[in-house]
Amino acid sequence: ELADVAQVLAPDLPGHGLAQHPFLYAGEWDYRKPEQTMFIVRDGRVQWSYSIPIRAADSTLQEWGDATLRSDGNIVFSRKTGAGIVSPDRKLLWNYDAPKGFEVHVAQPIGLYRVMIVQNGNPAKAMFFNVKTNTLERELTLPVANPANAHAQFRAVRYTRAGTILAAHMDWNKVTEYDSTGRKIWEVAVLSPWTALRLPSGNTLVSSNNGFVKEFNPKGDVVW
Repeated sequence: ELADVAQVLAPDLPGHGLAQHPFLYAGEWDYRKPEQTMFIVRDGRVQWSYSIPIRAADSTLQEWGDATLRSDGNIVFSRKTGAGIVSPDRKLLWNYDAPKGFEVHVAQPIGLYRVMIVQNGNPAKAMFFNVKTNTLERELTLPVANPANAHAQFRAVRYTRAGTILAAHMDWNKVTEYDSTGRKIWEVAVLSPWTALRLPSGNTLVSSNNGFVKEFNPKGDVVW
């Protein structure tokens, strides 16, 4: 279906359409189907896919969240019930299962051997794993507005090049940057922020669950 859509839309796009824009797509969830599927699209066609059951063994709904294609071809992903790394031949190379009552919507590769996940819940935590040795190296508790509502806490948190943590507090209407000890070093008010990314310029690009995107400079001014 995605391949058909790509072919239909391509003639209406500038340049060479989707043929010039390879991408990894992981929709959050599709309740119409028994499986959740992520796709790699190249040359306007689906070239790879990987699926998980829409329901975990305990019937908990699973949904894709973060998905990042690493330089070695493996994909780091979150699935709400946990996180994992899958190879191009669809082998699960590393897996983390969240405890009952907790959710994982963030899974960010840090090099080839480390992954940061954020586990929503009470408490919410950023957790840094060495996936080569399958060990938890460190963790940092993140403040949230509503500890009892794990699902509403985070959809995107990023470990920056500076070694800080940039957190989109969806349930707190703000984006906050923390140092390695959890001390707040920067903050901007945003209604229901979904994603926050630190740009090479030092500005921060934020998308909202309320349907807008804004770029903030370090002073907190909207520049786009």
